[in-house]
Amino acid sequence: MTKAIEKKFRDSLTQTEFKQLSYADFKRSSALVPLIIIAMVTFPHWVYTRYPDGKMTPTEYTKDLGIIQEMGTVAAILEKETRSLIYTYTK
Repeated sequence: MTKAIEKKFRDSLTQTEFKQLSYADFKRSSALVPLIIIAMVTFPHWVYTRYPDGKMTPTEYTKDLGIIQEMGTVAAILEKETRSLIYTYTK
């Protein structure tokens, strides 16, 4: 988390609210944001491949499709965020 974001977050809370909210809680919740975004992007593809008569069939998923081309990036983000969550929750 950048210092500017942290400062903005701190400034948005009253002193009492900030004391009640620990930094670890904020860090845990912010680690979920990339996972939520990935879920939003990949969910339609999960639905399409479940129903062969849908908008896209499973056989239409080829290397030419953008989501397939970016699966390496998605996997890297998932691995990074999973490690971050594990570290945060076991710390």
